[in-house]
Amino acid sequence: RPALILGMRDLRLFDRVAIDFATRTVLFAFRQFAQARSSPEQHLLPLLEYSFAKYGTHAAIVSPNDQLGWDLRTLTSSFFDTGGGALSFNNFYREGCQTFEYTLKSLLITRPKFVVNHLMGNASYAFLKELNQRWKGKPIPVICTHLSRSESVALGALPNLVLLCGSNFFEQVNPMFSQRVYRDFAKVYVSG
Repeated sequence: RPALILGMRDLRLFDRVAIDFATRTVLFAFRQFAQARSSPEQHLLPLLEYSFAKYGTHAAIVSPNDQLGWDLRTLTSSFFDTGGGALSFNNFYREGCQTFEYTLKSLLITRPKFVVNHLMGNASYAFLKELNQRWKGKPIPVICTHLSRSESVALGALPNLVLLCGSNFFEQVNPMFSQRVYRDFAKVYVSG
């Protein structure tokens, strides 16, 4: 039995609709609609597209072991499946976890092009700090779906990581406003 009935007019809201008839799963990609509200998945698809183009199609996922983590993992995995990418692994951690030995060993062995971090709060901070300490060589990009700019600044220097975080905007930003903010910012913070 369907839990939700959509007409053809409703389907116009979605960029893509995928139906897995074997498992009776329906996946929607809805960039237009998602921009009306703030959510981690609003930034996930553009960050994945950017990372595929810039870094490659081999990655690993680290997620919280809860409903949001499962949903984000499913969305991320389906992006890799449809885009021809490869996932080294897909690990789940309980909220508040502070040790990531298995994942870190796996990352050091498989050396993916980037990592997708869906962890939140203290678990995310601990994971990023441990990864930064153990990763050697060229810095590894890490998409952080739940990390704000202020949190990334509070973490301090992480020279072995390239953090990719999305900012939340609740309305479109006027380009003239952006130019003025950039100009004012440069006057105050950029010397010479």
